[in-house]
Amino acid sequence: MTPIHRIVVATDFSTPAGRAVRRAALTAKALGAELHLLHVVHPLALYPGPDIASGDLSRQNSVIAVNARGRLDELAATLRSHYGIQTQVATRIGRAHMEIADYARKVEAGLVVAGARGENTLLDLLLGSTAARVLRVATCPVLIVKFQGEPEAYHHAIAALDFSLR
Repeated sequence: MTPIHRIVVATDFSTPAGRAVRRAALTAKALGAELHLLHVVHPLALYPGPDIASGDLSRQNSVIAVNARGRLDELAATLRSHYGIQTQVATRIGRAHMEIADYARKVEAGLVVAGARGENTLLDLLLGSTAARVLRVATCPVLIVKFQGEPEAYHHAIAALDFSLR
Protein backbone atom coordinates (compact mmCIF):
# COMPACT_ATOMS: atom_id res chain seq x y z
CA MET A 1 0.00 0.00 0.00
CA THR A 2 1.24 3.47 -0.87
CA PRO A 3 1.90 5.66 2.18
CA ILE A 4 -0.46 8.60 2.65
CA HIS A 5 1.41 11.91 2.93
CA ARG A 6 -1.46 14.30 2.25
CA ILE A 7 -5.13 14.13 3.21
CA VAL A 8 -7.77 16.44 1.74
CA VAL A 9 -10.95 17.15 3.68
CA ALA A 10 -13.62 19.47 2.36
CA THR A 11 -15.84 21.45 4.69
CA ASP A 12 -18.99 23.47 4.30
CA PHE A 13 -18.72 24.26 8.03
CA SER A 14 -21.76 22.06 8.80
CA THR A 15 -21.89 19.60 11.71
CA PRO A 16 -21.37 16.54 9.46
CA ALA A 17 -18.41 18.26 7.80
CA GLY A 18 -16.98 19.01 11.25
CA ARG A 19 -17.08 15.30 12.06
CA ALA A 20 -15.25 14.55 8.82
CA VAL A 21 -12.65 17.22 9.61
CA ARG A 22 -12.01 15.72 13.05
CA ARG A 23 -11.72 12.21 11.55
CA ALA A 24 -9.32 13.52 8.90
CA ALA A 25 -7.22 15.29 11.55
CA LEU A 26 -7.06 12.15 13.69
CA THR A 27 -6.04 10.11 10.64
CA ALA A 28 -3.43 12.71 9.63
CA LYS A 29 -1.96 12.59 13.11
CA ALA A 30 -1.84 8.78 13.11
CA LEU A 31 -0.16 8.70 9.69
CA GLY A 32 2.07 11.77 10.11
CA ALA A 33 0.34 13.26 7.05
CA GLU A 34 -0.32 16.86 6.10
CA LEU A 35 -3.99 17.88 6.22
CA HIS A 36 -5.48 20.09 3.51
CA LEU A 37 -8.72 21.89 4.44
CA LEU A 38 -10.78 22.83 1.41
CA HIS A 39 -13.93 24.95 1.15
CA VAL A 40 -15.78 25.07 -2.15
CA VAL A 41 -18.18 27.91 -2.88
CA HIS A 42 -20.92 27.10 -5.37
CA PRO A 43 -21.08 29.76 -8.10
CA LEU A 44 -24.77 30.42 -7.37
CA ALA A 45 -23.83 31.39 -3.80
CA LEU A 46 -22.00 34.34 -5.34
CA TYR A 47 -25.06 35.50 -7.29
CA PRO A 48 -26.55 38.42 -5.37
CA GLY A 49 -29.92 38.54 -7.09
CA PRO A 50 -31.45 41.44 -8.98
CA ASP A 51 -31.43 43.88 -6.06
CA ILE A 52 -27.70 44.51 -5.81
CA ALA A 53 -25.80 47.04 -7.90
CA SER A 54 -23.03 45.65 -10.10
CA GLY A 55 -20.39 47.60 -8.16
CA ASP A 56 -21.48 45.87 -4.97
CA LEU A 57 -21.08 42.44 -6.56
CA SER A 58 -17.29 42.30 -6.37
CA ARG A 59 -17.40 43.62 -2.80
CA GLN A 60 -19.94 40.92 -1.82
CA ASN A 61 -17.84 38.18 -3.45
CA SER A 62 -14.74 39.47 -1.66
CA VAL A 63 -16.59 39.32 1.67
CA ILE A 64 -17.66 35.71 0.98
CA ALA A 65 -14.09 34.71 0.10
CA VAL A 66 -12.57 36.51 3.11
CA ASN A 67 -15.13 35.01 5.52
CA ALA A 68 -14.52 31.47 4.22
CA ARG A 69 -10.76 31.93 4.32
CA GLY A 70 -10.94 33.34 7.86
CA ARG A 71 -13.01 30.38 9.06
CA LEU A 72 -10.59 27.95 7.39
CA ASP A 73 -7.58 29.69 8.96
CA GLU A 74 -9.20 29.51 12.42
CA LEU A 75 -10.04 25.84 11.93
CA ALA A 76 -6.50 25.09 10.73
CA ALA A 77 -5.00 26.81 13.78
CA THR A 78 -7.29 24.81 16.09
CA LEU A 79 -6.36 21.54 14.40
CA ARG A 80 -2.63 22.36 14.52
CA SER A 81 -2.78 23.06 18.25
CA HIS A 82 -5.13 20.20 19.19
CA TYR A 83 -3.72 17.43 16.97
CA GLY A 84 -0.17 18.70 16.33
CA ILE A 85 -0.47 18.29 12.55
CA GLN A 86 0.57 20.35 9.55
CA THR A 87 -2.38 21.99 7.80
CA GLN A 88 -2.95 23.86 4.57
CA VAL A 89 -6.09 25.76 3.59
CA ALA A 90 -7.64 26.43 0.19
CA THR A 91 -10.87 27.76 -1.28
CA ARG A 92 -12.31 27.01 -4.68
CA ILE A 93 -15.35 28.12 -6.68
CA GLY A 94 -17.29 25.50 -8.61
CA ARG A 95 -19.15 22.21 -8.25
CA ALA A 96 -18.01 20.73 -4.95
CA HIS A 97 -17.29 17.16 -6.03
CA MET A 98 -15.31 18.22 -9.11
CA GLU A 99 -13.30 20.83 -7.21
CA ILE A 100 -12.53 18.40 -4.37
CA ALA A 101 -11.33 15.71 -6.79
CA ASP A 102 -9.31 18.23 -8.82
CA TYR A 103 -7.68 19.72 -5.73
CA ALA A 104 -6.81 16.24 -4.42
CA ARG A 105 -5.15 15.41 -7.76
CA LYS A 106 -3.19 18.67 -7.77
CA VAL A 107 -1.76 18.19 -4.27
CA GLU A 108 -1.25 14.45 -4.88
CA ALA A 109 -3.43 13.50 -1.93
CA GLY A 110 -3.41 9.91 -0.78
CA LEU A 111 -6.86 10.19 0.78
CA VAL A 112 -9.96 12.37 0.55
CA VAL A 113 -12.23 12.52 3.60
CA ALA A 114 -15.83 13.66 3.25
CA GLY A 115 -18.89 13.80 5.45
CA ALA A 116 -21.81 11.60 4.45
CA ARG A 117 -24.19 14.58 4.44
CA GLY A 118 -23.73 18.30 4.08
CA GLU A 119 -26.00 21.25 4.69
CA ASN A 120 -28.10 20.83 1.56
CA THR A 121 -29.97 17.62 2.40
CA LEU A 122 -32.83 18.23 -0.05
CA LEU A 123 -30.39 18.59 -2.93
CA ASP A 124 -28.53 15.53 -1.63
CA LEU A 125 -31.75 13.51 -1.80
CA LEU A 126 -32.41 14.60 -5.37
CA LEU A 127 -28.92 14.40 -6.87
CA GLY A 128 -26.97 12.28 -4.43
CA SER A 129 -24.60 13.59 -1.81
CA THR A 130 -21.40 15.41 -2.64
CA ALA A 131 -19.55 12.53 -1.00
CA ALA A 132 -21.20 10.00 -3.33
CA ARG A 133 -20.26 12.14 -6.32
CA VAL A 134 -16.67 12.53 -5.06
CA LEU A 135 -16.44 8.71 -4.97
CA ARG A 136 -17.16 8.64 -8.70
CA VAL A 137 -14.56 11.21 -9.76
CA ALA A 138 -11.71 11.00 -7.24
CA THR A 139 -8.55 9.22 -8.33
CA CYS A 140 -7.44 8.37 -4.79
CA PRO A 141 -9.18 6.52 -1.94
CA VAL A 142 -12.15 8.30 -0.33
CA LEU A 143 -13.23 7.87 3.28
CA ILE A 144 -16.88 8.72 3.90
CA VAL A 145 -17.50 9.69 7.52
CA LYS A 146 -20.87 8.91 9.03
CA PHE A 147 -21.03 8.68 12.81
CA GLN A 148 -22.28 10.39 15.91
CA GLY A 149 -20.03 11.76 18.62
CA GLU A 150 -16.32 12.36 18.67
CA PRO A 151 -14.01 10.21 16.54
CA GLU A 152 -11.60 7.83 18.19
CA ALA A 153 -8.59 6.06 16.77
CA TYR A 154 -9.49 3.12 14.57
CA HIS A 155 -9.05 -0.23 16.30
CA HIS A 156 -9.95 -2.56 13.40
CA ALA A 157 -9.77 -2.13 9.66
CA ILE A 158 -12.34 -3.37 7.20
CA ALA A 159 -11.43 -3.05 3.56
CA ALA A 160 -14.09 -2.39 0.95
CA LEU A 161 -13.18 -3.49 -2.54
CA ASP A 162 -14.49 -2.08 -5.78
CA PHE A 163 -14.05 -4.54 -8.64
CA SER A 164 -15.57 -2.27 -11.25
CA LEU A 165 -13.46 -1.16 -14.16
CA ARG A 166 -12.98 2.52 -14.80
